[in-house]
Amino acid sequence: DADMHLDSLKAILEALIPEARGCRMQAEAVSGGITNKLYKCEMRASDGEGAAQEPVLVRVFGGEGMIDRVKDNAVFVSLSKASLGPHCYGTFGNG
Repeated sequence: DADMHLDSLKAILEALIPEARGCRMQAEAVSGGITNKLYKCEMRASDGEGAAQEPVLVRVFGGEGMIDRVKDNAVFVSLSKASLGPHCYGTFGNG
């Protein structure tokens, strides 16, 4: 599943995280989400050398109509700013 979406995940991360540009990326689906698809993305320099960047979790929304996504994103960003959750790099059309 993650391999099928690798180009899209890479494009999202390159748009949100400047350091991701030109990196080699691996992604794996993370199970356990109730309505969302989650992907753990790991990035390394394109030559494969050097330390990997901290993994990033990409959340793609599902279950539309069940959850108020504006409120959901606002809560996630607030938790991130209070250091009570992972860093929020940004949002995109469906995540």
